Amino acid sequence: MRYKVYLADVEEPALWDTAEQVLVIFLDDDSAPPQRLVNPDVVGLRPADGLWWLLFWDREGHRAFYERIRPGGH
Repeated sequence: MRYKVYLADVEEPALWDTAEQVLVIFLDDDSAPPQRLVNPDVVGLRPADGLWWLLFWDREGHRAFYERIRPGGH
C-alpha cells in the first residue's frame, strides 16, 4: 500500500476565525489537493488525526488549508 506523507502545520482556530484547528499542508507539485483527508500522515510538530475538509487551495504557494470536522459535522 502506498502512503502519502505531507509536510504540515496544525494552526489554532483563532488564527483563521474557525471553530476548529486548521491543517496546512505543503504540496510538492501543482496537483489538486484531495477534498478530504482522513488521519493523514504528516511531518510536523503535531499529529493531524481526524477528518479534515478542504477550505482553501493556494495554488501559487503550493499549500492547502483544511478544517478539522468533528463527528456529526459536514
